[in-house]
Amino acid sequence: MNQCARWISRRASFVLAGASLLFPVANGCSRRISLVPVAGRVTLDGNAVVGASVLVQPAAGPAARGLTDAAGRFALGTYGEGDGVIPGPAVVSISCYERASVAATSSGEPPLGKNLLPARYADPAMSGLRAVIEPGMAPLEFLLSSE
Repeated sequence: MNQCARWISRRASFVLAGASLLFPVANGCSRRISLVPVAGRVTLDGNAVVGASVLVQPAAGPAARGLTDAAGRFALGTYGEGDGVIPGPAVVSISCYERASVAATSSGEPPLGKNLLPARYADPAMSGLRAVIEPGMAPLEFLLSSE
């Protein structure tokens, strides 16, 4: 093999080796972490909380969200509606804002009104609400108190 052919062969080997090292990184970016389906219910003083936003923040990874229905029930989703939560310990916050009667903000969204739940539940550091997310778990029950 002449010197030029060896140089091209060596160059191609480096390019292929570099590409093979990058493939797992690029391929891993498109993979999602396995999620655990999680549903539950929120009550305040024994009554279902309608329209509450439930936020579950795992120790690592993106948060999951859900909205309560007329019975106070919710299903959590991380990447899409109801697709589940990253397993492991998590902190929880719950809020339920009334719609303000004033005009929309510059973004077109109506401003948030008063939080209908005690303020501590809206802050995951103060809510005292925790969950351990694991496969096969029972539905979460958040029994909130106005006291």
